[in-house]
Amino acid sequence: MLEKTIKRTFLSKEDLLNDLRRVAELGGGISTSIYGRSGYHSVSHIQRRFGSWTAALKMAGLDTLPSKKSLFAGPVICLKCDQTFESWDRRKNRVCPPCRNSG
Repeated sequence: MLEKTIKRTFLSKEDLLNDLRRVAELGGGISTSIYGRSGYHSVSHIQRRFGSWTAALKMAGLDTLPSKKSLFAGPVICLKCDQTFESWDRRKNRVCPPCRNSG
């Protein structure tokens, strides 16, 4: 019976960081889903080696992409009174709280 021998190669942290940088350069940014599609290693492997995804990006000198939620947060002009107010979701919340509560 033939036995398979699996040769494990040790990846240095620098190898993993270089791959993170490579993927970031391909698309102008990096996230776990982008790396999952284009990286040579698994996201979970990187998280285990560095403690977290954010820690790995920090060591690679990369910024995290903004979350989808933060893309929609910010100032909004109320549709009823034209006052500016902060909203957590600019797509849905287009009326300021005072106008919403008044009627």
